[in-house]
Amino acid sequence: MKRFKMSYNWKPGKPYELILPAGFATDTSGLQTAKADTVRFEAKQLDDYGTVTVNLSVSDSARVLLPENDSSYQFVVQLVTGGKEVKYSGVVKNGKWERGLIQPGEYEIRVIVDRNFNGAWDTGIYYRNPKSSRRRSFPSKIPSTSKRTGRFPLTSNYSHYP
Repeated sequence: MKRFKMSYNWKPGKPYELILPAGFATDTSGLQTAKADTVRFEAKQLDDYGTVTVNLSVSDSARVLLPENDSSYQFVVQLVTGGKEVKYSGVVKNGKWERGLIQPGEYEIRVIVDRNFNGAWDTGIYYRNPKSSRRRSFPSKIPSTSKRTGRFPLTSNYSHYP
């Protein structure tokens, strides 16, 4: 399945029309859309989204495996849906990760010790003997805006241990 992603500086709360010409899409059998179509929608308000801030510190007991001034790893934070799909991800800088425009929903917060700097969890390759990325999941859930009013800022403090 091919996906189409459109980026634009949408104005919050404003209505838009997307005009799709005849033949804009073709299916696997070669059939194209027969007629033009118009999709009408309204951009969400900023209050429909949330901001998540994760403050991360390494516990004293973990410093043996994760020395403070060691540059051979980085921490990556992931927000994961119930279906285990990574929806948002980023590198922790100076013990903090922050992301705005988070869609409402429930997410699991994962913290990964990323030793190959690819920003993802790896299983490792046995015969080459690289270690897998360590991953720690936290049971915190980010509430949807339907349960709270206005924006839903969430700040979480975690002490990572291997």
